[in-house]
Amino acid sequence: MTTIPATWFHGDGRNGENPGNFIKQVEQGFTEKTTDAHKIEKVGQFFKSGSPAESWYDTDLITTATTTWKDFKVAYFKKWPKLKPVVKTRAEKIITLQAHRLTEAEVAKKVENDGVEEWAYVRWVNRAQILASAVPDTDGMLIEGVRKDLPRSVASLVTGSYATWTDFCDAIRQIRPDNLTRAQESDAHLAAVEKELRRPLPPRSSSPTTTIRRMMDRTSLSTPRSLFNAIPFAAQVPTQIGNTFQGRIPQPATQRGRPSNAER
Repeated sequence: MTTIPATWFHGDGRNGENPGNFIKQVEQGFTEKTTDAHKIEKVGQFFKSGSPAESWYDTDLITTATTTWKDFKVAYFKKWPKLKPVVKTRAEKIITLQAHRLTEAEVAKKVENDGVEEWAYVRWVNRAQILASAVPDTDGMLIEGVRKDLPRSVASLVTGSYATWTDFCDAIRQIRPDNLTRAQESDAHLAAVEKELRRPLPPRSSSPTTTIRRMMDRTSLSTPRSLFNAIPFAAQVPTQIGNTFQGRIPQPATQRGRPSNAER
């Protein structure tokens, strides 16, 4: 068994410092032959210099006349009580179980747990079984609620009826990774087909005469106007211009009639 070395203990209430875990780490270094006096001396070596823990060890602990390891632990936990976790109600445990979900993208991934690789769906179901046991759900009433939230590929391979969490979780663990991959590929193909079927149809192509009719509708049937306005006919009659040679050409004499008797 690998011994986890104890870390420095400050005793100032800092975040991440657990009094109970510290004592357990120190005890892992003891053997059956380790005396109580040596244990008490050894634990003092892990109290950080200048810390409240070291000050308590050098002053307060001596006044208690501690001689056994059991007495030391009583005095120690009186100074630094063990952490007490919040006790969840059954309703809160059910909410935690239902919130523990696995997505389709995570199903076929490999994850590392304490240096060991395992499939994500196996790790998920192991955790789900622990959460179900904490509820507890001995009659399996919560199985269907969790089952309906399974990724589609996993749900397609878990087709039986399960009365206990052990049976349900074992069925998921027995899924072969290659079957899971094929199920995902099949689901992806089906989703692509459904998407194609939902795509709106393109507009129907117009008939050959549609374009001609549209062009005729835009064409005016009235007589087009000339680029130049036509000059009215009356305006085309030339104005009479005086003859410049008039007076130069001899004009015939006007014949006068015979004088009347009165003129004579």
